[in-house]
Amino acid sequence: MEKKYKLKKDFSLILFAVLPFIALFILQLNNFNWISASILIVGVFISVLFNTYTNYSISNGKLSIKTSILKPKNIDIQLIKSITKGRKWVRIPFLKTEFLEIKFGRYNRVIISHENNEEFIEDLLKINPKIEIE
Repeated sequence: MEKKYKLKKDFSLILFAVLPFIALFILQLNNFNWISASILIVGVFISVLFNTYTNYSISNGKLSIKTSILKPKNIDIQLIKSITKGRKWVRIPFLKTEFLEIKFGRYNRVIISHENNEEFIEDLLKINPKIEIE
């Protein structure tokens, strides 16, 4: 059975990702050219895609992380060693997000931001109770 989870949608993070492109666009208004405008539009589009079309799923003992553009990452839940809960300031103090850092294999780790971290951790612990929660 597959269970799906959604990325925690935080408007401030989307704004933070898109703001530099908007600022560059405004600066380019005086000296407009189509190449710069095209690059800026593609940058905004990619930023929005990464921040809105990411999801996680658990199926057949694997954690799958899918984003809009990148190849899905599949992690064997039995290889997960620890999960660290944290809060991260994203360069600007009012942009704070909660995240989970998942360590697996020998030196691998992935950082995810999830709508319901507690439920997600409980589901992982049902499959692999040896996971350390920090």
